[in-house]
Amino acid sequence: MPSSGLISRLFGRKRLLSRKSSYEIDEKRIRQPPLPDTLLQMIFAASSPFDLIQWRAVSKDVCRLIDIRFASVHQLEVRKADINTTLASAPGVWHRHPSAQVLMQLTDGKATLVVDEQWTTRDVSSVAEALHLFHRNVRSVQLDAPIVELVVVALSAMELNRWYAFLCYMKAFNSTELHLMYNWTKSKGVYFPMAENLTVRTTAEQSCHLARVVDYGVCSKHIIDRQKVKKLCVQLVDVKECKGLVSQHICTFRNWIGTIGFDSRYSQQCLGE
Repeated sequence: MPSSGLISRLFGRKRLLSRKSSYEIDEKRIRQPPLPDTLLQMIFAASSPFDLIQWRAVSKDVCRLIDIRFASVHQLEVRKADINTTLASAPGVWHRHPSAQVLMQLTDGKATLVVDEQWTTRDVSSVAEALHLFHRNVRSVQLDAPIVELVVVALSAMELNRWYAFLCYMKAFNSTELHLMYNWTKSKGVYFPMAENLTVRTTAEQSCHLARVVDYGVCSKHIIDRQKVKKLCVQLVDVKECKGLVSQHICTFRNWIGTIGFDSRYSQQCLGE
């Protein structure tokens, strides 16, 4: 796999060759053609997406070409699951982050990320960094409930490492019903401006993440453009019926995102057997 140093040298050579002009000495001298963008795109296509994220810092040209590749992603799925089980179920399909428990694959305009269910603060930061590269152009978005809360926190005044510490605090005291309260933030723009389909997946245990989205001072209009969304779906993957505390959590999320205004565009599914 190419290294950042090799990519940097390739682009350094390309810039040097591009500076050569008509005043070069001998017409008989054979000029070496510049390295074509198509060749670099082939290198990027065969490389780990996590390498591409690092290579964006090599030069403006590298960043531009890699961003073109990321901009072609129109479907995004982010799950929180056991990455070892995920790797074992589909060996050779996933790229693993070099220093975090995060997997990613890019296939046919779709990006899929899996962060380990026992995530660390480094994992949280790595997922947030990856999301930042895809969020502007995706039209179909599928997120697990913890990722929804992560996105909201990333747009708030709260730092991700402090949020992770808060999650650890709740886990230590075996309580998921604690809440923080932040003032409303003036976020700029919409995080998923092109999103037409949004699916939120949750288990009964994870539903508390959806209840906390109201705590961070981020309005739902900064997550999605309600006028563009054609379908909003909440899937409860391990329950037959939405009731009790789970129902309260879902209701809080629905009030925050404004499902009344979605009418028939909103649906809720209980997928438990």
